Amino acid sequence: MRVAAGNIGFALSYWLFADSYRFYRIQKRLFNAVFGCKTPIMEAPKHQSDAVVIQGFRHSGNSFVISNIVEADRGRLPMAWHRVWIMKVAIKKSLPIIVLIRQPRDVVASTVYRTSTRKDDPYAPFLIFPWAALLAWIGYYSWIKRFRHSVVIVPLDLVERDYQYCRQVVAERSGLRMNDSPSWKHRNQYGGDRWDLQLSPLSRMLLRKAETIYYLLLDMPSDARTDACTL
Repeated sequence: MRVAAGNIGFALSYWLFADSYRFYRIQKRLFNAVFGCKTPIMEAPKHQSDAVVIQGFRHSGNSFVISNIVEADRGRLPMAWHRVWIMKVAIKKSLPIIVLIRQPRDVVASTVYRTSTRKDDPYAPFLIFPWAALLAWIGYYSWIKRFRHSVVIVPLDLVERDYQYCRQVVAERSGLRMNDSPSWKHRNQYGGDRWDLQLSPLSRMLLRKAETIYYLLLDMPSDARTDACTL
């Protein structure tokens, strides 16, 4: 029951007032009280005038991309907390925003794998079920759709496949410099080239919805191949 309640709360946190920092604080305090955690609560963002926001749903390559930003430029980056309200604040300040997006099935596989093997993670001290990860993913990027014309959406597949092109785009859109060649040190996988993921009928339905949103945000037809992604 505790794990099920945690999954419901996790998923709903990406839907209910997800653009509200105040609600985020309430949700985190409630989470810590119910589950006895000490999850850090981020202070209200105060982006400096030259800040660049790079955000994406959890396990979407955030650490990988940020680790490839030239170290001298990383001071311009707020922490990747994977929350919509961070971008809302940045939009109000007309700051450059780069949104990372990853194939939803890979995100779910990584989330399930990581939460099943890392019991000491204060951000997810229980197994996150595929349906909860998918529902949260859909909620997160449904909010992003509202900001579509204020952000640059970068698919992780493209970063991995054509790093130099993405390096050029990031420089042009934000002024950030990326390393000449990519470092793969912070590229988190999920136990192999493709971790075996068993999906329930509900999860398969949610996956189809998530994939529709994925291709919509990338301005691609729903039957397009991943390797055709462009910015």
